[in-house]
Amino acid sequence: MNSKSKYIGLTVGPLIKTLQQSKSTRALFCASYLYSFAMGEFLDRLKSKKNQIILPAPDRVQGMGVGLHPDRLIMTVESPDDFSGFMKIREAVITEIHNKIMADHPSPSIDRDYLAKYFQFYCLEGDFSSLDTVNQALDTLELRIAFPNTDMDELRTFLNRKRHNFLLQDAGIPKGKFPSLIEIAARELHRINPKVFEAIINAEFTSKKEKEKSINTDIERDETLIQKFKEKYPKKQKKEDGEKDNQSFKPYHKYIAIVYADGDSMGTYSGTLSDADNKVFSTQLRDFGVKAKDIIEDYGGTPVFIGGDDLMFFAPVKYDMGKNIFSLMNELDDEFKSVGSTPTLSYGVSITYYKHPMNEALELSRNLLKDTAKKQYANRDKNALAFDLVKHSGQSIKGDWQKSDGPKSVHQMFLNLLNLTIDSGNFINSITYTLEFHRNTINHLMTVEDKNERIKNFFDN
Repeated sequence: MNSKSKYIGLTVGPLIKTLQQSKSTRALFCASYLYSFAMGEFLDRLKSKKNQIILPAPDRVQGMGVGLHPDRLIMTVESPDDFSGFMKIREAVITEIHNKIMADHPSPSIDRDYLAKYFQFYCLEGDFSSLDTVNQALDTLELRIAFPNTDMDELRTFLNRKRHNFLLQDAGIPKGKFPSLIEIAARELHRINPKVFEAIINAEFTSKKEKEKSINTDIERDETLIQKFKEKYPKKQKKEDGEKDNQSFKPYHKYIAIVYADGDSMGTYSGTLSDADNKVFSTQLRDFGVKAKDIIEDYGGTPVFIGGDDLMFFAPVKYDMGKNIFSLMNELDDEFKSVGSTPTLSYGVSITYYKHPMNEALELSRNLLKDTAKKQYANRDKNALAFDLVKHSGQSIKGDWQKSDGPKSVHQMFLNLLNLTIDSGNFINSITYTLEFHRNTINHLMTVEDKNERIKNFFDN
């Protein structure tokens, strides 16, 4: 598109800063959903200008158990009053969020002006040659930081309170039903015997000590759940020769995978499309988000946000025979092929012990995506995966590669080798063994001229 058109752009934040204030999985979800809720409020108030919205898909989505709205909105300008009207909507959205918080959390009070300064709801209007250039301008706006100067962050207090709130209600999350890290990490046990699993969770949730908590933290509760899981899913004392114990609580049930995923070169791709085609693209991304949610939940994971091509979720490292965190990403890749004609997903994955600080694990997976999967493979079309397994001992096992198609790609070879060496009782050590045992051999093969053929022969044999 060579000619310029007039657009309005919006970015909502600060998502990362708000996520960093979370003390539990539930608070993290609320912090994330806050911005999907905000975007939904913008869409509701723009219904009369629905045909002008290019991204995201213009219809509000609620009650799906996860935030499905991205953090950006771009629309065409058809009237001189569009931008001034848009700025009034911005103020109305902040007021609505303030009213909702005050209804749920009247004391201590949160000042509306505080929220107006905290939220980075940045808007622009201008002439642009493509959506890619609009996004670049929004990238620049996001560099502005205007956090209120206060020692007491009441928004953090609100998000971390255990009480059911308007965000969970809007998302369709039942009261008291957002899972802790161990509930997610050990969800394979739910697949084995759901009645026992639910009975353990419900008993702990209704216990006196849980009811007395005003701020939701997970570690103490998770330690109690582990003891109950060990009691109700005990190891088999006697096994026949060759029989595997697939019914008990395992060491890997104490490890949680945190995954960040992001579409590759999406701004560049959308910049090649017309406004009409970009509207179709936005709908495809929204539909992918709905399907991705089902894929993650069917595996036993818990999505935190799926805003277009941006995903973040918790997941067990293993869920069933042949189903693990790496095969889950394959399923998401296959579904993402329904979006557009060329986009791919890159991933950053941290696998950490349940007592590892959650915010550190989040930052680790986010940096793996940004600094390794995206940056190191930028000149090779990205489509990469980077992970770091941090064991309870502190030992760290890292890996990264490009997820090219084909049965002899490094990615598929890793999955095949992992399945060959896997011990159903110790999935974590199987990952370590797979990488460490073959590290030197694979590194050497990657340096030879006929590396593709040599690697193929290595895995064939």
